Amino acid sequence: TNESGGKVDYVFGYWYQKSELDSTTLVADPADIATLEGRPQRPDTPVVSDNTDETHALFGSMTFHLSDNLSVTAGARYTDAEKSANQMIASFPVIDDQTRAFSETTYKLNVQYHFSDAVMGYASLDRGFKSGGFNRQETLCFVLGAPFCLPEDRLTFDPETTDAFELGAKIDFADGRVRLN
Repeated sequence: TNESGGKVDYVFGYWYQKSELDSTTLVADPADIATLEGRPQRPDTPVVSDNTDETHALFGSMTFHLSDNLSVTAGARYTDAEKSANQMIASFPVIDDQTRAFSETTYKLNVQYHFSDAVMGYASLDRGFKSGGFNRQETLCFVLGAPFCLPEDRLTFDPETTDAFELGAKIDFADGRVRLN
């Protein structure tokens, strides 16, 4: 990072995140569910879910101070994510075991102009990204079968990107104690 107040400020970095979620859900035996009596006749069946999300990203941003009043910021980020999910029922082999990978380059461009010490106008263009993933398959699907299952095309969801354009101003009043955005 360089924020020296000179002609160029910059920041470059690397992001890493790994999350794991392991859970066990006890489900009543299908015969007990089907009778709707509410009294278990057999022991509950354990359903084990393991989910992992691992993300790496490289990012950088540079602000060019073109004059005392005008600055331009440009930035980019490359994100690489991998998600895996599996579910299994103790009395069956692995039912659902999937891995998906996602990558995207996003960007930011911002122009600021200080009309005075109290008034700054700006315009920005940003692209955002969120990786896709898995819809948790309901345990009843595995225990009771097809009528309780999500359709194949709904078991996963795709990544999302957003493009945002913003035009605005920040105006200070009352000696900087009040700001209008």
